Amino acid sequence: MESSFQRIPGVLLLTLAIGIPAATAHAAAPACSMPAAPSCAGGYEQALADSSGNEFANAPFDLGEGAPAQYGYDLAIDSAPNMIGDLLSSGGYIESSSTDLLTSIPLAGGDRRFKISENMSPLPRDRVFYAFNGFQQGTRTIEGREYDVNRHTLGGEKTFLEGTTSVEVRMPILQGLSALQTLDGDLFNDDRVEFGNMTIIPKFIITDGPSYVLSAGLGINLPTARDSTIVDPGNSFVPSLNMDNQAVHLSPFLGLLVLPSDRTYVISYVQADFDTYGSTISDANGNYVGSYQEQNLFHFDVAAGRFLYRDSGSRLSGIAAQLELHYSTTIQDPDEVRFGTYTICNPYNHIDLLIMTAGVNFQFWDSSWLTVGCAVPLSGEEQDPVYNIHPERPFDAEIQVLFNRYF
Repeated sequence: MESSFQRIPGVLLLTLAIGIPAATAHAAAPACSMPAAPSCAGGYEQALADSSGNEFANAPFDLGEGAPAQYGYDLAIDSAPNMIGDLLSSGGYIESSSTDLLTSIPLAGGDRRFKISENMSPLPRDRVFYAFNGFQQGTRTIEGREYDVNRHTLGGEKTFLEGTTSVEVRMPILQGLSALQTLDGDLFNDDRVEFGNMTIIPKFIITDGPSYVLSAGLGINLPTARDSTIVDPGNSFVPSLNMDNQAVHLSPFLGLLVLPSDRTYVISYVQADFDTYGSTISDANGNYVGSYQEQNLFHFDVAAGRFLYRDSGSRLSGIAAQLELHYSTTIQDPDEVRFGTYTICNPYNHIDLLIMTAGVNFQFWDSSWLTVGCAVPLSGEEQDPVYNIHPERPFDAEIQVLFNRYF
């Protein structure tokens, strides 16, 4: 396999630095410029407690010297919503020469990997959350039927070290591709509810100021979903093919949150996704066939949002509109495992995905966010005439509903 970081445009990696100079300029403004603000000698904690009745409300840690972001800025750094996200992380297919069909790899409901831009902020927070992602035509069964994937994610995030570090856990449950695929002519027995691959995400702040936060972390995607089996009763040579769910994916990332003005915010992520182990392929008798290691990926994501309404302390505390662009690309050639009439591979080799997400965020009582969004692929107009699919369109459209409760 070729090393493919050469394919990553260097300009993407530099974009994380765009917001910091502007943010630093804001940070130079006097922290005690408001008439009612206390001196910078350390009295702003009491002012926050007096004004809100809750000491350090919406201030999980001291963002630089002087007063926190509430002083000198209408929008606090921790008031910005999360990035909404975009991706159905499947990748790889099972090709059958006997049926001329291309099947999604039936592990974890057809959604095995993790992306940091999904309902995430660069800022460590204390929260619990629920996320629904409905992908239209997001996977293909062994019978060649396209099927929707509905992902339900439960999770929580806990901060440590005075709010500068956090650990998050995500538990996905998917209504999608069944781990047991049977080529029996029944088009409606190859989908079911599957428990997905859990993810643990430690994250820490590298540097911060009153109007920006730069953080880094590591997504650890664990193989908690069940193993998959493909059964072909009419194939005496290869009656079944087993794929053990063993791959551990490591995803280092950088995240940046910037407040360019008192009502706007920008979020950006750079992430790589490495399959560190691969999954073992075996026949019906348990004999080793090979190991399939998924292609490593590179992701770049940017979101821009603006508050349309803010009323701190009220039932409806804020409304913010948000627009996002998400770019993903493979950074190595694919593996290929052949056995009998089956080939596990990515027949399209290199894939580039560009997806746009738009959404509206509703804040309640300054402590909860409800987000409704929609994502559509912008790339992949060219259709494969053999398998009748668009290789760079992982789904037709996506509906997103996110709820975050902060503490």
